[in-house]
Amino acid sequence: MNIRILIIEDQPIYVDGLTTAIQADENLEVVGTAGNGQEALDFLARREVDVAMLDVNMPVMNGLEAAPLILERYPHVEVIMLTVYDDAAMIMKFLDLNVGGYVLKDSRSKEIREAIHTVHKGGTYYGIEVMKTITAAMRDKRNSQKTMNLSPREYEILKLVIKEYTTQEIAQKLFISKETVDTHRKNIRDKMGVRNTAGMVREALRKGWITEIDL
Repeated sequence: MNIRILIIEDQPIYVDGLTTAIQADENLEVVGTAGNGQEALDFLARREVDVAMLDVNMPVMNGLEAAPLILERYPHVEVIMLTVYDDAAMIMKFLDLNVGGYVLKDSRSKEIREAIHTVHKGGTYYGIEVMKTITAAMRDKRNSQKTMNLSPREYEILKLVIKEYTTQEIAQKLFISKETVDTHRKNIRDKMGVRNTAGMVREALRKGWITEIDL
């Protein structure tokens, strides 16, 4: 079944272009559009949606107001923020809301489609430029917030996880067993106080632990 997408954006010209870009992938289907957060909530009450592409600046109810309501009322819906803002403070606000992704509006069509597929699979997607903004803002913070009680091996594995290496790929790269990787990943989650890979990525972003990773 196709991934069903709701575009929440108040600029019709951009909606048209985004719809065309998304539906270039035969596995993606735009099932509706909304001009603000309230219209989006009304739509979600009537139709099944897998991924919501949510603009930040909108009338009536903006993205910052709408995102937590969508996530609370429709936990099966993944939210991707799609915006012109690459401001670190704004990005961190949405990180704290646990949205699935944050992509700039001028991103390439391929990146937008990749973001949809990633969050639909339960992953977290922050565009290349967004990641650069975060790492730049967190560079000073890194010096005061080290990796706390993560061992060197755990930190090494965390960096590979953030780079989207699979357990098998990590095992091959580090010449250890898959079982050992799984054990390390569990220990990392426990130490970071998170439940899954997406949580590991978000927490690492917040703490500025990814600034040494080549983007």
